[in-house]
Amino acid sequence: GTEKVSPKIVEAFVETQLNDGTRPIISRANIFLYPNAAIAKSIADYFPRILSATISRDSLLAQAITVAVVERKPFAEWCSDTKKCFAMDDSGFIFAPQELSATSTPIGQRFLPGQFTGVLALLSRLQDAGYSATGVSVLNEQDFSVSLAKGLVLRASFSEDTNTLVRNLQAVLSSGA
Repeated sequence: GTEKVSPKIVEAFVETQLNDGTRPIISRANIFLYPNAAIAKSIADYFPRILSATISRDSLLAQAITVAVVERKPFAEWCSDTKKCFAMDDSGFIFAPQELSATSTPIGQRFLPGQFTGVLALLSRLQDAGYSATGVSVLNEQDFSVSLAKGLVLRASFSEDTNTLVRNLQAVLSSGA
């Protein structure tokens, strides 16, 4: 399931999890004792690009395990004030640089925690009403702006109701103001 993450790196990581040296008598690599759920979680925790992992065996007595991963899909791009950009998934999780020169990265953080779903709902409502959003900018802790096609910018507060914002936008645009 890897596309961007090297399968060899994932394999090496799993090997270190199985053979961590903490249990010399009863090894974690024992096919009956390996902690598959814990290793699967540690894969997703260690690799920000990986959304989830599952570990299985072909049969009860199989000597090998199979690791299947699901990588995060880019949904949007987050850019800092210094114009360094990063890929973000549809939950707001920032997981990979879009350029190689990032020194300080937000990878592993969430964009607008607790507010991202409201911004997505607004973008969806705007799209349904016929307004294409081209970007979102955070102005401060309370306010943000949405750049719309045709050069329009909608400034709003995170606490405002999505439906009210869209109705107000439609009213202003239909009045010719």
